[in-house]
Amino acid sequence: MYVRASFATMIAASVTGASSALASDLPSSKPAAPAPIFADAGWRFGAEGGVMFSRFSKDALGYTTSPSTKLGTNVASPTGDVGAYGAISLGRSIDANWDWRVSGAYHYFDNNGQRVVKSDPTYVDDVRAGSRFQAGSVDLDIGRTWRNESGHLKLFAGLRGARIADVSSLASTSDKDATRKLGSQEEWSSHITAAGPRIGVEALYNIDAKGTFGLVGGASASALFGSRVAYKQSGDATVKSSKSDHLYNLNGYLGLSMNASKAAAITIGYRAEQWRNARPENY
Repeated sequence: MYVRASFATMIAASVTGASSALASDLPSSKPAAPAPIFADAGWRFGAEGGVMFSRFSKDALGYTTSPSTKLGTNVASPTGDVGAYGAISLGRSIDANWDWRVSGAYHYFDNNGQRVVKSDPTYVDDVRAGSRFQAGSVDLDIGRTWRNESGHLKLFAGLRGARIADVSSLASTSDKDATRKLGSQEEWSSHITAAGPRIGVEALYNIDAKGTFGLVGGASASALFGSRVAYKQSGDATVKSSKSDHLYNLNGYLGLSMNASKAAAITIGYRAEQWRNARPENY
């Protein structure tokens, strides 16, 4: 079984550009960030950002040793997660068809908490649970582009490195007959660092004769291998474990691109991403 963290970016805005000295060499349209993939020559750079939505807290609080078990089956699941996403890239043409690109991305979801209070005439239970997630990645790609009057198609391959930090916590207090208070606090954390091959495709289709607007899209997949360190803290006791582990990443985007000038394009669109095996199953 794979445990996954899935993200969706809504209203992601990106800006791409090229060195001004080479503006006359640029084609009429360019695709979505994080990289302007169809400049004919020179340096190219891109920046992207957006709001991300996920349900990783619902997954994190659903394991057999997780907070939701102790909260009880009649407790509602935590709300969905809202986070932020950003990426930058820098690339350069090798010749008319080949180019290289280095890029980095970061996902951040702050703590998504849930509190449940149960009571009857003899006791009060106060339980708090939370989960947070952060992921960073760096890519180095080499790509080959094919062009015609309708648009462009690019295939690329390279390496990806990533680090993911995932934390879930549980704190509970029980007040029996208002005379005795019992408390406990537990936290599970996982940190995985991995690297491996990445492949992908990117495309642009011009939707007007002047090439001012274009539909852009792309997809990539990577398989990463590395090491995971996990901690389980219960009160003052901490148990640490480490092992070799792996990650799989799937990423896709679709957007509308507009040439703001001969040297820059602006894209608005939607991105979906999934990290498989992002957290250990046996937390």
